[in-house]
Amino acid sequence: MKARRGYQVTDANGTKWVGDCARWAEAARRMGRTVASIRIYGRGKWPCSACMYSLTH
Repeated sequence: MKARRGYQVTDANGTKWVGDCARWAEAARRMGRTVASIRIYGRGKWPCSACMYSLTH
């Protein structure tokens, strides 16, 4: 099992999301959310829907 770099985004309410898209994490940081670097263990990348459909973050 491989490890890859990921991000954990925490909202003001304490809600947490995990993803591995750097652009998604940067957009969340600009919105004032807390972003922490984490390691994700598992197969393959998790597709970011904004990247997959060429949408703006």
